This record gives sequence, structure tokens and C-alpha cells, in this order.
Amino acid sequence: MTMKQEYVENGINVFLKNSLDTYLFSRQFSFKPERSLMEVETGQYIWYEKGAMVMYDLQDVMGEDVVNTGLNNFFLEFKYFEKGRYASPEDLYNTRYSVSPDSLKYKVDDGFKEIVFYENRVTDAKTKAVDNGKWEGTFTVNYKKIYYDSGKEKEVDEKKNFVDVGLFGEEETNEDGIPIKKPFFFTLKLLSAGDN
Repeated sequence: MTMKQEYVENGINVFLKNSLDTYLFSRQFSFKPERSLMEVETGQYIWYEKGAMVMYDLQDVMGEDVVNTGLNNFFLEFKYFEKGRYASPEDLYNTRYSVSPDSLKYKVDDGFKEIVFYENRVTDAKTKAVDNGKWEGTFTVNYKKIYYDSGKEKEVDEKKNFVDVGLFGEEETNEDGIPIKKPFFFTLKLLSAGDN
């Protein structure tokens, strides 16, 4: 995606962290219950901040080529006002959904049609020195995915889901003042609800 090529991975991580903070801060002052990305009428924090996070999440899980194919199909379908109407969020959803693998269509639904929050935390962590002078770390992640509706918890998802899991060292700052995350381990894992 364009920003990633311009600002590299760490710059995008800073942008997404700021987007998450703005989204969570702004939603607490909304005078109406939050609507999904497809149904939102007002709320810049949903269009921009949540929208950016959804698109980068889809890219992480499905790959940049799949996301770009969906966006290209969307642009081609609605260029020059040939359909006689403006594109809607449902049109964007449909082009994303159509190029997504069946096993990952739930991610498109979660991003566009649902309000989803995660309660993930490390419940146990251990390290030990190994023979070659390096360290080995193990940790347990407690994973919980919750669907919300009208500001209230609707249901907890018991299915397996892809989740970013990582172990990071101390943060450094580069010459542009951008914090650089130093991952020792970072991967996308298929986790079940509860301890993993």
C-alpha cells in the first residue's frame, strides 16, 4: 500500500498506533452507539482511523496483492461515474469480499460489518539461557474476541482467528524521531479463545 512504501513498516506502525488511540478516545465521546464501517454516517474516527486499521489488517492477513486487486476492481467498476451513481461502502465491501479466500472472508465481515474488540494478554512468560549464548522465551497468550452491538456486548467468538503475536525488545528512535520497534519474534498465529 502506498503509505507503507513511503514510510516503511515502522512508520506505518506508528500511524496505526495513533489511529487506534484516536479511534478508542473518540468513540467514548460519541453521542450515539457506534455503527459498523459499512453503516456509519458521521464519525471521522470511524471512516479514517478504523478504516485504516481494517485495511492494514486485511493486508497483513491476506497479502498486499489481494488487497490491491480488490481496490483496483473497485476503482475500475466506479471510474468516471459510468454506473450513474457514486460508490457506497457496500460496493467497497463487495469488491474486498469477492477477492478474499473463503477461509478469510470472516476478516472482511469483521472489519466492515461488525464492531469487534479483542481482549488479549500474556498470562505467563518465561525465559531461559540456552547453550549458544542466546535466550529462549515461552509465553501464554489469553485471547478473547468480542462482538458489540449498540454499545453492548453481543457475543464472544469461540472460533479460531488469526492474531498478531510478538515479543519485542526496547524501543529505539531513528533520526526522523520515529520510534522503532525491535521484534525478537513476530508472527500471525491462528489462536483459539482462551489460553494458547
